[in-house]
Amino acid sequence: MQITPTYVKQAYSLAWRFFSKNKMASFLAMASIFALNVLSMIPLLGFLIAIFAGIVLFSTQAYVAKTLMNSHSDEEYDEKVESTDVKSILMDNLSIGAGGFLGFVVIEIIMLILIFTVFAMSIGLEALSTLNSADMTPEQQMAIFQNIGIIGIIIAIVFMFLAYIYPIVLGKVYTSNDFGEAFSAIFTMFSPAVWKASLNGQYFLMVTMLHLTGIGAMILMAVSMMTIVLIPVAMFIFYLLILYATTTAVLSQEIVFNEVQTEEE
Repeated sequence: MQITPTYVKQAYSLAWRFFSKNKMASFLAMASIFALNVLSMIPLLGFLIAIFAGIVLFSTQAYVAKTLMNSHSDEEYDEKVESTDVKSILMDNLSIGAGGFLGFVVIEIIMLILIFTVFAMSIGLEALSTLNSADMTPEQQMAIFQNIGIIGIIIAIVFMFLAYIYPIVLGKVYTSNDFGEAFSAIFTMFSPAVWKASLNGQYFLMVTMLHLTGIGAMILMAVSMMTIVLIPVAMFIFYLLILYATTTAVLSQEIVFNEVQTEEE
């Protein structure tokens, strides 16, 4: 699909139209995702359901992405959305969803191991375990806290950068063709080519709007979850957010990798 000069607005529009052009399929998909998350709270069995819920979520976003990528115009996009059904939205891309979800879990494990290793090597496990010991002087405690603070700042900067490039990575995952491609796409997060591609003014604006929208949506969801009757509202906001995150990821990938020029004349 042609990227317009108002590409940020276009991402919002595409997300909203995926919902509004086929409300029934979207409401059923929304209810299914919510039901899976509720069932994931069941002891023991809930762990497996949580994994399946994560795969379904990736699969849903892959479906939205492929609908967008395979449409050559707004009219064709709307027609594809209108003719879809909930089974297609949730299940057509399960292999891609499984690859993306597994890759995401592996990345999380790697990051946790790296963080633990950095703290252990920089401060020492013995120092951390004796931090509240009466034998440790205030000066020694202060030195440890300073080291923790410095490492914490470095880790925060790294995570901010990863959060910045993550939409590009997701765009590559959602537009993958199979399990292996989706799994390997997650690891492009560590690719210098992706880092270089992210240094793009248009992409910076899109990611900024995505993060601001995400923060606003999280606040609204938190407020809605405080009242049982408003839980469906929170689920609706969450569904719209994942649609918007998907359209932003796809358009972002097109902008930074395929050198798509927006129509400025």
